[in-house]
Amino acid sequence: MNEKVKVFISSLCDDDKYRVARNSLKLLLEKTNMVDTYVFELSGGSSRAVVPEYLSKLEDSDLCIFI
Repeated sequence: MNEKVKVFISSLCDDDKYRVARNSLKLLLEKTNMVDTYVFELSGGSSRAVVPEYLSKLEDSDLCIFI
């Protein structure tokens, strides 16, 4: 089985430099084709409330990166 590593990248910060770093990291990791990333503000809509959705993705991740 070829499962990808699930990587959770920390949520939105007000500073644009963190947004650029987070989005760049997401692109670089996904380019390896070995990783699926989750960035809350880039995710699609959900029928779940924000906090349970966010925590669910955090719990399901293999690796968490907090910037």
